[in-house]
Amino acid sequence: MSAPPAAGPRHLSRRRVLQGAGLGALTITIGPATLPLASLAAPALAQATEDSELAAFAESIELAVMEAYRIVAFSGRLTTPEVAQTASFFESHHQEHARAFAAEAGDVATGRVNPTLSDMLRSELEQAEDENEVLNLLFDLENAAAATHLYALATFDATPARELAASVLPVEGQHAVALGVALEREVDDVFPVFQTDDRAYDPDRYPLAE
Repeated sequence: MSAPPAAGPRHLSRRRVLQGAGLGALTITIGPATLPLASLAAPALAQATEDSELAAFAESIELAVMEAYRIVAFSGRLTTPEVAQTASFFESHHQEHARAFAAEAGDVATGRVNPTLSDMLRSELEQAEDENEVLNLLFDLENAAAATHLYALATFDATPARELAASVLPVEGQHAVALGVALEREVDDVFPVFQTDDRAYDPDRYPLAE
């Protein structure tokens, strides 16, 4: 799933926390962003030939993440009411993000989950035995989704597409932070010095549904 590190800086500070991170109220600000886009063009992952193709890919990833939250909701493994409610909020965020990327993709949008990612997540969630294991999976998933949007931000050509990726990225970073706090993860796990695209989903390894 991981890609080799890119040449040149691809990072976003996740250290500056303006207010507390809680499951009940997500009030974390990710920033400041240090993203010299001209230097982010090194091809750490396969380059999409068109913005619309990359937007369709992002849509498929968001739909797969949304599906994962839906599976979790019906599994009954989230036994803490506050955690279950937060997961429901996150599912709705991913649905909104998928719709936004679909609009950006236009006719190229598929409206379907990414099949490879969906199969992988279903398998992993089936093996999760309790709330803690589910939350760990979701924590990793949100971090990978955020990394994917950082990759997209560096890859998109058009300003509206870049703005969309830039708006989605911090939201999914906040999801990861909230899940990390719930899991009582180490500070460095929850607030890495730099957000990188090392764990981004590669369009070549996670192709769109045919």
